[in-house]
Amino acid sequence: RMYHNHPPSYEIRRFVRDSEMCPYLLRDGVPLVLPNLWVEELRISARPNTLESYMRDVLIIYRWAESKSVNIEERFTSLRGLTTLELTSVAQKLCTTKLGPASRSTCLRRLESARNYIKFIYDYNIENAKISLLEQAQAEKNCANQIRKLTKRMIRHSNLSPEPGCSTDLTPA
Repeated sequence: RMYHNHPPSYEIRRFVRDSEMCPYLLRDGVPLVLPNLWVEELRISARPNTLESYMRDVLIIYRWAESKSVNIEERFTSLRGLTTLELTSVAQKLCTTKLGPASRSTCLRRLESARNYIKFIYDYNIENAKISLLEQAQAEKNCANQIRKLTKRMIRHSNLSPEPGCSTDLTPA
């Protein structure tokens, strides 16, 4: 294991894949497995720009986890997920931009990305873990609880978010 004197550097890079530009999430130049598998699965139904938006949403979660010293991949690989307090903090982060509160539509899109990603991680880890049916049922319950709690908190934040500003009428007077 490498130890760094600096926080990890996350970035999204585009690579050509099947003659399309595809986004990949990297940490210190190394592709992250789960976010990239998730986007790969979504390629069937989404355009590259949409995939990049989804990846940016997931990047927010990874940066949040890093800032809180939460090993997000270990949490989900162990099928535990995040605590209620952590989900509240993630919801707040996902509903915030550099300029302040995110618009309701941005908050809801990020919620959809986060829910889909959490579901994917649980499904992937359940499928690849050597666990009993009872443990699988508990993991599925944990997943549903994670998504329910995150949804509730993000809806609350999105209801506090400002509506996008009115556009200017361009028709001559």
